Amino acid sequence: MKRLTGIAVLIVLAASLLYFVARHNLSRQRGDELAFTPLSEELAAVPVLRNAQFGPKAESWAQSEAWIHAKCNWIFFDNYASAALFDRAQPWHAKLLANTQDLLSQFGLNAHYWLGVELYSRFMRCFQSNDDDCAKELLDCEEKLDAKLDLADAAESEFLQLARKEQLIDEAGKIKPESLAIVELLFRYIWIKTTADIIDEMQLLLPEERRLIIRWQIEQSSLSVEQKLRLIEINRIKFEGLYDYDFATAVLLKESGDLEGARKSLEAARDAAKLANNGKRVAQLDRYLLSINLSRQ
Repeated sequence: MKRLTGIAVLIVLAASLLYFVARHNLSRQRGDELAFTPLSEELAAVPVLRNAQFGPKAESWAQSEAWIHAKCNWIFFDNYASAALFDRAQPWHAKLLANTQDLLSQFGLNAHYWLGVELYSRFMRCFQSNDDDCAKELLDCEEKLDAKLDLADAAESEFLQLARKEQLIDEAGKIKPESLAIVELLFRYIWIKTTADIIDEMQLLLPEERRLIIRWQIEQSSLSVEQKLRLIEINRIKFEGLYDYDFATAVLLKESGDLEGARKSLEAARDAAKLANNGKRVAQLDRYLLSINLSRQ
């Protein structure tokens, strides 16, 4: 009798184990493992949104003195050895702001956007392709600004330092193909932040771009988990509703081994989805919760 009881217990344990494995495998097959999703789909939609917001470029803008001087002052600013992002004491920063203010006064926000596009295009030509015209362009700018940039003082911009730190640049010194879209967005963000003294970045950065920057910082950057969690709380207050902060917290806590914390954050995300009557999201979060609960067993 005892032997039969022992066999029965083993059968029950084996069945439970098989059930657990089957449910866990099903969860994995359905994509219910708690993790961040790629940025690629959202990034691909941004150019269309930008063009709709800012409209076409007027070729006459690029012939204006304000445009030419703003572009040249950016080139000087970007190459200056002591350049620090958003450093108000940088010698070319004040001149860049004055020229950009003239540009805004004459042509409006659209010109600011399209000048940023041209600056990024120049960056890609000079950094990615080593275009010979870049040196000539620098000489032209020295003539137009009646100034001299001592190349002995030139240094890699902090934007490039950031790109290297975040491994957006490959071993050959070129931007990785899969990183091009996020590099463009980060460059645009830095251009906007550089002129934030004269124009509110909220007028220039689309909500979709803001969300992508937050996503990149939290989901892909080299910031520590602690830094990302602090950033979540800051952005939760500044940009409420722009991003699923509770879900992001759950992923970060799960990756750091805090499954109980991840579960609580997922429940908060599910409660918010219920309040928003988002049944599809509620069902998805329920599956993530199942995945977490299975992992805790």
